[in-house]
Amino acid sequence: MPLGVVSAAAGMAQAKAGKLRAVGLMSAAKLAGAEDVPSIASALPGFDVAPRIMLLAPAGTPAPVIEKLNAAVRTVLASADLAQAAAAQGAIPSYLPPAQLAREMQREYADWGKLIQAQKITAD
Repeated sequence: MPLGVVSAAAGMAQAKAGKLRAVGLMSAAKLAGAEDVPSIASALPGFDVAPRIMLLAPAGTPAPVIEKLNAAVRTVLASADLAQAAAAQGAIPSYLPPAQLAREMQREYADWGKLIQAQKITAD
């Protein structure tokens, strides 16, 4: 059986048109418009590989600049318009403070590194 991983918005549009069968969500969180699609985490606890979009700044960026960027990001993420637009794309906007985002990135780096090593994946 052919299997593919596509964006939630594209996949659900194709599923609703009867062209694909939605098997599972890569995100552990339920998505608007895909309430009847189980998360892969329901069969594989801990599975959560939803794509993320992060705003990163160069190391050494002055703290006042980081604080100003964080305030702007929090303001944008609180917008009802953003929430509605994101939901239409199968996305869930969320904010992580810089230190928490750094820890999450380090955790994901370690997790993916273990998988790459275990599967002997190379860059060739």
